[in-house]
Amino acid sequence: MLLNAKSLKQKLHSQEAVLTQEDADICAITETWFKVAESTSAIPGYISFHMFRPQTEEVRTKGGDVSIFIQDKYTSRLVNQYDFLELLPVQLTVAKTPLQVIASYRTPSLNQGTDSANLDLLQSIKIQPHTLVFGDFNYSSIDWVNYTLSHSLVQRFLDFVNVNALDQLDDTPLRCPNIQDPVLTNIGDHCTTPNVCGYPW
Repeated sequence: MLLNAKSLKQKLHSQEAVLTQEDADICAITETWFKVAESTSAIPGYISFHMFRPQTEEVRTKGGDVSIFIQDKYTSRLVNQYDFLELLPVQLTVAKTPLQVIASYRTPSLNQGTDSANLDLLQSIKIQPHTLVFGDFNYSSIDWVNYTLSHSLVQRFLDFVNVNALDQLDDTPLRCPNIQDPVLTNIGDHCTTPNVCGYPW
């Protein structure tokens, strides 16, 4: 499940109800707008991981942040924490098989240099045989039906998808004709259709 919250702090009860209703094993949430000093509040039955928006000269406004909630019946751990990228890699074990889960948020206001640095880091991650990548990448020019694009700046992101043989499972555009919140995986045969939605859920 992938949710775009646009501030989760006041919506935790709604999120808990959605996770309970859907019985989601994994839920990635973008734009939680949590700050490091704020409580992220636990949800019963889930372990949570959070990446808080880096405070840089370029990005000092509210918004961003990304979280992953995983049912506590799975053993899970944070793989890495990045200083300048809203990227959250977590590993869990499902039926004795390691599963790599990556959630990310990319603000559409990034300049080209910072965007390129973010793509460098994304491409440096070793994609495992069982991987899920969730995120609000804000690459609206990608046509996920034909895996084509109308803007050359996002070619590197599409290259990352193709090189790692990731399939895009989401078929629900939230804000424009093309999907900006893809659910990417190399184990599509083992996944149910993802639930992707923005608030209200």
